[in-house]
Amino acid sequence: EPFLRKQATTSYKQLLLLVAAMTRCLKLLFAVVLVAASRLERGHRRCFAFLKRREPFLIEFGGKTVAEETKKMNPLVRQIERKLNTRMVRYDIYNDHAAYKLWLFLDKNPRGASMCGGLPFYYNRKTGGIVCGPTTYENLENWATGQAHKIALPPTISQEEVEIRGRVTGAKARIMRQNKQQPGGIQGTTSHEVTDAPAASRPLEMRPPVQATAD
Repeated sequence: EPFLRKQATTSYKQLLLLVAAMTRCLKLLFAVVLVAASRLERGHRRCFAFLKRREPFLIEFGGKTVAEETKKMNPLVRQIERKLNTRMVRYDIYNDHAAYKLWLFLDKNPRGASMCGGLPFYYNRKTGGIVCGPTTYENLENWATGQAHKIALPPTISQEEVEIRGRVTGAKARIMRQNKQQPGGIQGTTSHEVTDAPAASRPLEMRPPVQATAD
């Protein structure tokens, strides 16, 4: 009887150890399944995102002469790319002759006349819509989504640019007024510069009379 009791105790301990080992194995297996499911889910998301990603249909033609304008439009373009889950194809017509020929072709209306003639030039391959030059975000979004838009709609000028243009325009106006007030219409010089100049270089009406000499 003591032997049987001891054997039963040993069997019970082995059973507990076996249950504990099985529990650990199940936990490990469950963790592996969770990791695999998580990776599979991420893979499916990437797969579906790839399937949803449309072939690029928005095209931008630019070049070195409009690098500054294109740079200002880049933030708006990136917003459009994120919203439509696509990317804009960019061509440099100065470094790509085929792109230059394509730009000339797309810029023509049915009568063969140029619709834009300038850069940057935006073309929607799905709708055939175009936008000439820098524009507003709303107009660019309408163009990209196939809605009604304006071919040419410059963005709003900032107050700083307005002040700069005003200073330049004012300076030009003052120079033009000064030129109009100068005798003989000489531009870029003042009246005393004209009268102090050598006689041969003065306007005819300001030259001293030629003295007649006796034969």
